[in-house]
Amino acid sequence: MPITRVGRIDAELCPCVTVGESAGLSYDRRISALPNRSDIVAKSLRVCGWFQSWKYTLEVESALRHHLRLLPNVSAAVREFLEQIRPSSWKGEGSYVRIGIHVRAGDVLRRDKWRHGYTIPQRPYFEHAMSRFVGQQRRRRQAQPARVQFIVTSDSLAWAKSAINFTSIAHQLNRTSPDVDVDVAHSEGHDAGFDLALLSLCARLSFNCVPLDT
Repeated sequence: MPITRVGRIDAELCPCVTVGESAGLSYDRRISALPNRSDIVAKSLRVCGWFQSWKYTLEVESALRHHLRLLPNVSAAVREFLEQIRPSSWKGEGSYVRIGIHVRAGDVLRRDKWRHGYTIPQRPYFEHAMSRFVGQQRRRRQAQPARVQFIVTSDSLAWAKSAINFTSIAHQLNRTSPDVDVDVAHSEGHDAGFDLALLSLCARLSFNCVPLDT
């Protein structure tokens, strides 16, 4: 993307109109109304905030999907990895679904993050989430066994393996649900870009839930 870099915003771009969020992890309707504001025409905008709500992208989703495409070499590398981690018993007939899990641990393990309310879900959270995804697949598959592979990515993969132990959760699900086949794979030795591409190729499953940022 063409980007103009400056040393100091206030000296090189301002006076400008500053646009920010009313609160973090929320949806601010004033941001979506920006294109209709006449007072910002031909002025520089200084955008401050995280803008993490999915609602901000609703009107530009198709354009974003056009620009945020995987490069052919990245796509090929990820698909090769997906083929490598597919269980050998799944190479015959029958369909399966892959669900990506990302565990952000690195910086969140610091005490200064705790003071700001950051935390890491513990094992029961992942047990419940994985069980729910498996249950959804069981209902979809009905008479046929449900095959689900969870792919774990993390900025602290060793910690996630030890503290959460996703493999043991999969074994637990296999013991308690005879009509499912649950597998776990970990993305090891890959950079953040590869993991992002990997997660984007996993299944998108929906549940009936109420968004917190209404």
